[in-house]
Amino acid sequence: MSDKVQVHPRGYAEPKAALSQGILSGGFLFVSGAVAFHPETGEIVGDDVATQTRQVMENIRAVLKEVDLDLDDVVQSRAYLTRIQDDFPAFDSVYREFFSEPLPARSTIGVELAIPGLLVEVDVMAKVKS
Repeated sequence: MSDKVQVHPRGYAEPKAALSQGILSGGFLFVSGAVAFHPETGEIVGDDVATQTRQVMENIRAVLKEVDLDLDDVVQSRAYLTRIQDDFPAFDSVYREFFSEPLPARSTIGVELAIPGLLVEVDVMAKVKS
């Protein structure tokens, strides 16, 4: 018997890639890499890292909300930036708007994302409330 439950936020389009937006397992919610897609249209929101980061964080928040969690429950995150040298300060500034102390453990990595126009992707792991 599997200890995995798929989590998909209401009102959001189904992912086009082979992934679950979230998996609840072992006392944690694992949220797949979120990108700056509009939840209903699937179109990229914004052409700068700050705008895209805000949409990414709202998309993560929607997955967390499905299992009564919020960003304060996030314990770890990974951020992927296509222009890390140029965009890190703006990304980090917006990211800080969404979290309070203690901030989640985080890695930030420079990458090439699969879809042209995407500048940032973030995945998180959140602890389920007991």
